[in-house]
Amino acid sequence: MSSEANRVRILSAWNSIVNDELSMNIDTNEKMKEFENQISENKVYDLIEEKLGIKALKVVYIPTGMQYSDYSINAEDGVAITYYKYKDTIVSVCMYRKDLMSNRAQKFDGEIVDSVELYAENISTKIWNIKDSDEESYISEFEYENGYYTICGDMPQSEFEKLVSAIIF
Repeated sequence: MSSEANRVRILSAWNSIVNDELSMNIDTNEKMKEFENQISENKVYDLIEEKLGIKALKVVYIPTGMQYSDYSINAEDGVAITYYKYKDTIVSVCMYRKDLMSNRAQKFDGEIVDSVELYAENISTKIWNIKDSDEESYISEFEYENGYYTICGDMPQSEFEKLVSAIIF
């Protein structure tokens, strides 16, 4: 008996068991969802580079409990933000296009607690501890080529520093 005949025979037996109704239950597993998120996250990086003309900041180190969530791009204002869920909070990665006609200045209400080196680009950045929340909130900012970048989130300082130091463009 050929494999095609076996398939037909098995389907025939199955149909008689379920009264000629074929039903399928498809279970999406977490790995597949992670893969789909990875694809969409990579597409977002391409969109940012295309619409803003800056290098997209890519998060390489993902702490346990953190996953890509969403993004927004405003090409007119030259701003893109990617959002990540970390436990019950949001980690934001903001990217701003430098223009000849604009200047960007930010002042954080907190204190500098450390500085880290972005391994891939040899950029040194400060880590700020922000006092406005009940959680441990940290912010880091730096410039790269024709963009300004800010990362902020509520997470332990050591995790935040690992996240920032492993960023690539």
